[in-house]
Parts: sequence; C-alpha cells; structure tokens
Amino acid sequence: HFKNRIKRERFAIYDKGRKMIVYYDGEKAEIFFVESLEIEWSDEEIEYSKLWKTFHKTISIKERENKKLQQSNLPKYYWKYLVEDM
Repeated sequence: HFKNRIKRERFAIYDKGRKMIVYYDGEKAEIFFVESLEIEWSDEEIEYSKLWKTFHKTISIKERENKKLQQSNLPKYYWKYLVEDM
C-alpha cells in the first residue's frame, strides 16, 4: 500500500507484535526481524516534535475537545505512539 502511495520516499514500518520491520528504500522493500527496537531521535526530529506539539496546543480549543470523536478516528490504543498529547 505505502510503496504505491509514496514511491519516492524511504520509510520503515515497525510491527511491534510480530517483531518485524519493513524497510522501503525508494526502490525495493526488505523485511527484517528484530527482538526489540530502540529509536534514537536526531536533534532535528526532537525539534520538529516540539514544534508539532506547540502547533497542536495552539490550534486546539479546550471547550471543543471531543475524546470520543478522536477515538473513533484513531483508537485510543495508538495514542501512546503520537507526539501530541491526547
């Protein structure tokens, strides 16, 4: 799916349950099996995460917060993987 949607981009998808990583380099996909995965974030990635959190807090309207709607769009189980605080 992703390979067809974003053909020129490199990406990796980590399946925690299966302990598997699919890596696409822009031309071919490879599958790797790992016991665990620890990600070291670059300074640039940390800065972008801070900017995203600031943006998310700035545009949100506390009085219009709707956790039920958010959960219908993205199950609560996945919220722990998001940068922004839900």
